[in-house]
Amino acid sequence: MTVNAEREINELFRVGKNIVRILLLVVAIAAILVVIRGKDPHAQTTSQTMLFTWPGDDGDVGTCAGLDFRWRTTPISGTDTLSWWNAATRFNGGYPTAKVSGTRDSILVTGLPNSTQLYAIVRAFDETPNLSGFSNVAAFVTKDFIPPGRITDLRVGLSAPFSAVMPDAIASVIRRPAGVLDLTPPGAPRSPPRAPGAPPLDTGGRSVV
Repeated sequence: MTVNAEREINELFRVGKNIVRILLLVVAIAAILVVIRGKDPHAQTTSQTMLFTWPGDDGDVGTCAGLDFRWRTTPISGTDTLSWWNAATRFNGGYPTAKVSGTRDSILVTGLPNSTQLYAIVRAFDETPNLSGFSNVAAFVTKDFIPPGRITDLRVGLSAPFSAVMPDAIASVIRRPAGVLDLTPPGAPRSPPRAPGAPPLDTGGRSVV
């Protein structure tokens, strides 16, 4: 291999590496733009505060160990609550600390879908853990944080078509010869236009000369 050929090959490798670097940079920028511009507002989540009263560890006596809160977008089918429960989404966020039986409390449930009809059930459990029976079903609609669509065709327009604005006045200006002053009141019968220097007319429209 000659020295010139080797130099040409090295130059080709160098150019190829630069092209690859540029392509990788373009791909990275495109991915960033997709993330920034392509954020789907419908994918936003919301939260809901749920109120309840603590049961006991043994029935209504003592203090239980904690709670298991679950939700779904579909209601319970008939009386098969267990199947609904097993298919429901469990809230894995922060639960309040268990309190003595009869204490009123609340759960801030996060990660819920935006503007959606939901159904929820909560169960208490002890240290074993034994699960309590199913609570009543709480049905609610989460908050709507999706704004209206953006208007993109705002423009200036006339309140009425040009031809509909003072049609008589516009027509008289268009028909009037240059240098002729139109003294006819609006709405009155108009005489045919006359050239400068023409003899005057009588009340009947006849020439007086």
